[in-house]
Order: sequence, then C-alpha cells, then structure tokens
Amino acid sequence: LRELLLHDHVVNTDARSVLAGIPISIPVALTGMPPTSPTATPPLAHTGVSDVSTSSARPDVDAVRSWLTQSRLRNQVRREVVGLDRLSGWQINEDSIHPVGASEHPAAAFDVIHVHARCSSREVPEWDQPLIETRGQGLVALIAQRRHGTLRVLLRAAMEPGHFDSVECTATVDCIPQNLRTDAQRVAQPFLERVSGDCDGLIWSVRQSDEGGRFFRDETDYRLVLLDEDEVIETPADFKWVTLDQLFELGAWGNQLTNQLRSIVAWLRLSVES
Repeated sequence: LRELLLHDHVVNTDARSVLAGIPISIPVALTGMPPTSPTATPPLAHTGVSDVSTSSARPDVDAVRSWLTQSRLRNQVRREVVGLDRLSGWQINEDSIHPVGASEHPAAAFDVIHVHARCSSREVPEWDQPLIETRGQGLVALIAQRRHGTLRVLLRAAMEPGHFDSVECTATVDCIPQNLRTDAQRVAQPFLERVSGDCDGLIWSVRQSDEGGRFFRDETDYRLVLLDEDEVIETPADFKWVTLDQLFELGAWGNQLTNQLRSIVAWLRLSVES
C-alpha cells in the first residue's frame, strides 16, 4: 500500500482517509522514505532517536487541541441553505452553474457542471448528477523538520465553510496557487514559495484526485518537504509544529484533520513500521 501511494491516481481519497486512521502498534520507528527520483533529496531515515514514541502512553495532544479550539473561536461562521434563485454572482445555464466575472468573484475557483453517467459496475446503469469542476491544480504540502532528534510537521488551522466545526488542521500549504488573486489570499499561504517547484528538501510528491462522486477530474499535487535542522522559519498564530505522535493521535479523533491532510498522513502512517 505504501508503494501504491507513491503512484499518481492509484489509491482513491476514501481509501486514503481510512489508511490515515489505521492504528499502528508501538514501539515503532520512522524508516526510510523513498525519494521522488534518484537525484532527489535523500529520504528521511531513522537516526537512532525515535520519531514516533516507543512509550505505551498516549501522546499529549491537549496543547494542540487547545490551539485548534482557540482558532475555532476566532473564526465563527454563519451558514444557511439558500435557493438557487437567491445566489448572487452566479449564472445558471442548462448544463452548468458558474461564477459571473471569474477574475473578481471569490468563488471563481470552480464551476458546477451537469453530468450524465453510464457505468456497468455501480448500483444502477446510468444516472444524472452535479459535479464540482475545479479550475486549476491544487497544491497540498506538509513541511517537516527534525529538531533535537525528533521529527515535527507544521500544521495550519484552516477555516472552510463545509467543515463540521468550521476549522480543522490541514497541511502547511493547501491551496490552488493560480487562484490566489488577492493579497489576503497570498498572505494566508506564507510558505507557498518554499514548497513550490523543484524546492529544496522535497521528499515525496504525488498527484491524487479528489472523490469522483462529487469532483470532476480534480487533481492535487501532494508533497512532503523536509527542512534542514538549522533552517528557521517564522510561524504565524494559525500554524503549529506537532510531532508524529501528536499528528497520528489527532487523526483518531473526528473532525480534526482535513481530507487533504489525511492523504499525506496515510503515507506517513504506512512509513512507520513496528
């Protein structure tokens, strides 16, 4: 399964979410992580100090959950269901719903399209349904760094209107770069340049699609980027360093990790061996 997760579009998003929550027995150690190419940065390797605790005690996640709760209190969201005839800034056609003035509209990152599907392996042979067609390829990157012998990853508290509790932990960078049109949108992704392109410390990069029952050919580049141990980066209040112990424990609770982050956690969990 770990090897399959290294290939583009092989393991679907539902399976990745399940794999992210698989409990792995302890004691454990983080073993070699295959690089993306023979010339890529050498893989993370176990160096004698456990990156995942060998203790039988549950990791302390109180500080992390407190940080997440404070972010939820700062980002209150009011939601209501409205009819299509009350939508402002959207144009409804026979086969799609799309934003008017795509360059200025805050929701211009996607259209809603009508699809008629035929398939021999589903409950019914054919059907009609709406799908979200995203404009542009997503980028989800998790920054990691070893400090004092322990590997940590940098999470971000992300507010999205569809979240059950409005705010969940996501990867360090989670966006569609070409749709960051405003200064505020770019400020919300302060580490975008650090993880883009052929960046230093790129350990793992794979393209995955989102759930095909709701999204049409939605593609995201998932990445793990390792900083040098002495590299210093400033972290705003909505970012927090956590250990792998804490990350995996958070995944055991509901509504803590975004679907995007779970795709990376799935591979991390399978890279931890007893």
